[in-house]
Amino acid sequence: MKLISGARFLSRRLYSATAAARPEAAGGARLLPEELEITKLPNGLVIASLENYSPASKIGVFVKAGSRYENANNLGVNHVLRLASNLTTKGASSFKITRGLEAAGAGLSVTSTRENMVYSVECLRDYVDTVMEYLINVTTAPEFRRWEVSDLDGRQTGNDLVHAAVVVEGASVGSPEADAFSVLQHVLGAGPYIKRGSNSTSKLYQAVSKATNQPFDVSAFNANYSDSGLFGVYAISQAAATNDVIKAAVNQVNTVAQGSITEADLTRAKNQLKTHYLLSVDNSSGLLNEIGSQALASGSYSSPDAILQKIDAVTSADVVNVSAQNCHPFKCEKKC
Repeated sequence: MKLISGARFLSRRLYSATAAARPEAAGGARLLPEELEITKLPNGLVIASLENYSPASKIGVFVKAGSRYENANNLGVNHVLRLASNLTTKGASSFKITRGLEAAGAGLSVTSTRENMVYSVECLRDYVDTVMEYLINVTTAPEFRRWEVSDLDGRQTGNDLVHAAVVVEGASVGSPEADAFSVLQHVLGAGPYIKRGSNSTSKLYQAVSKATNQPFDVSAFNANYSDSGLFGVYAISQAAATNDVIKAAVNQVNTVAQGSITEADLTRAKNQLKTHYLLSVDNSSGLLNEIGSQALASGSYSSPDAILQKIDAVTSADVVNVSAQNCHPFKCEKKC
């Protein structure tokens, strides 16, 4: 808590003093961002900081508290933690947190993955001191009052759509196969590229559309974790069409595993993957998440240039190999 409190001194005075101390500031030249600094303290806490001389600041606390740490007795607690982020804490009520953040023009968001919980706030640099108080309360002093937590109970939607997924073990973060799996995902189709549009140009969509005339949505997904990963196909359809949709999608994965991939397919997939990655880190939220996730997992950070070089190095043989070696459960002849 003391370490986090140290960030309070990143005030307007420090911002102004640092800017004024630079010769280029006097001439009105734009201050360039400094290099990312990552420090690991003796207690294991990893701090990653990037000074970009922006009047807006974004601060995140990354905690290894994802769903992978749940057991049979507390399934779903990760989602409750995320939903309870704005409830009463020992230092501030839910009302005070909401009004305090609104008064500072700040935003608080909490996201969760299989491995991490991410608490982040964004505000004007002038209000870092104020906003940090709320971030500290939310992350270290929640009270979980019974009557507040009971209001978080969710409902089932009750619609007639079937969400189905067929998955196999994928690759861990940083492994040679991870990039090949990412390219394979985009070869098959990672989702629509037009807002509220269909994924009609993807191999999965085209294969499934030949098997059914009912509405559906299908895409490949790839999740990489610290020690393993998941790769597979995800489909949404009417119950009557589920078997045909899944079977057609699985058959398409097997077709790629047999070597049915052209250089044009590979180039398109790489371009889509690089665009998706660059857009994801082109804003403060995405960049904060990327820096924090990498720092928490490995204590280091790979720049976007390094990531793009690794994507370009993937060959069609790499894609075929990971699909053939790791997607063999898809060849099962059992009815889906």
